[in-house]
Amino acid sequence: YCKENLNLAMGRWAVDVALNQGMKTFAASLMGYDFVWVADPDMAEEIMQGDPHRYTKDFSKLPLGGDLLHVAFGDGLFFAPTDDETWQIPHRILKTPFSVRGIRTIMPMMREQADMLIAALKRDVGHGGSTYIDAWVTKMAFETIAVCGLGTSFGCFEDDQTHPFINSLNEVIGSIDPLGQCPPMLRPILCRQMMKKFISSSKSVRDVCCDVIRKRRAAGAADGRKDLLDMMLNDVDAKTGRCMTEDMIVDNVLTFLFAGQDSTAAAMASCLCFLCSYPDCKDRLIQEIDAVVGKGQLEWDHLGRLQYLDWCLKETLRLAPPAIGIMRSSTQEQMLGGRWRMPSQMPVIINIMALHYSKELWGEDAAQFRPERWEQGQPHKFAYVPFATGPRQCIGREFTLVEQKVTMAALLH
Repeated sequence: YCKENLNLAMGRWAVDVALNQGMKTFAASLMGYDFVWVADPDMAEEIMQGDPHRYTKDFSKLPLGGDLLHVAFGDGLFFAPTDDETWQIPHRILKTPFSVRGIRTIMPMMREQADMLIAALKRDVGHGGSTYIDAWVTKMAFETIAVCGLGTSFGCFEDDQTHPFINSLNEVIGSIDPLGQCPPMLRPILCRQMMKKFISSSKSVRDVCCDVIRKRRAAGAADGRKDLLDMMLNDVDAKTGRCMTEDMIVDNVLTFLFAGQDSTAAAMASCLCFLCSYPDCKDRLIQEIDAVVGKGQLEWDHLGRLQYLDWCLKETLRLAPPAIGIMRSSTQEQMLGGRWRMPSQMPVIINIMALHYSKELWGEDAAQFRPERWEQGQPHKFAYVPFATGPRQCIGREFTLVEQKVTMAALLH
């Protein structure tokens, strides 16, 4: 199998085809799997807004490694099929705490984690020191979702070491692509050691989740506040009258710990890199934060006034989105965009990178970090889709955006 991440290489190739060869929609085949790439905002709207009646989210159709994702993460909210109760029940139960109103109540806890990040940087790096900032923002994002969502702390700021859970999670993610390139029946022969490590690391991260759940069942919520885990354990779905099963709870605790730290940390690290490369943008952002926050601490009402910070984060997610594509699968034979025949069960990948880097949509400077472009808004509703949209829009969208704003403001204030 290829040593390079084949899914990433395939994504770069698809971006090149869309942007440099002008093919916004095309079919391709890889290792016996057929799929369609789409880089047209109107078709992207048709696909995402049509879910689940025409196009549904189903990772079992992923050309490489879909079965491995299920082994590792089960049916958490990000991975479960749209038409399955493993997505529908948790989504109905958890959508309220992930609303703007729900996030507002936990913003002070996010601020505490940002303050702990700064204290740890001062202690272990010091003024004028150098470090890999991505490791530190990963610690912060991991602690934030754990404390705010699960009512537990993993003590990530106690030293400069990476938590074993994150190490095991990285082992799982790093194994999926190379293992996915090998036919399942041959993995025990050709990929024996890697498969063994993948299974071991998958078990390790699930054991951590089970331990968090076990401790909560035994102790209950420490301060009486209902967090995500409390809702998963006790709330009843209004439509079915059912609670989440044990498997649903474990799968979603794991999904939140994974998604809550991975994409958030990547976005913050990328934003800091862009700001270092564009000092004028950094200076303007610091001036805005100082003017809005003043000498006090960041409050909820400040967030809406930090306009340039909002632009910087949007521009970061445009140039460095958390995923290169959004995958859906056609539920029936149909026409896409009134001209492309789509067979039933055909995987479709919305080419996020091609949409975000399109000169036709964003102008000749599409590849440049220019937060000021957001003063005019986005050129098309579906030209910017880092969190997807429609029924399967990322449920943690508001959580991560507020967390990023709180952390960036704390770091630069």
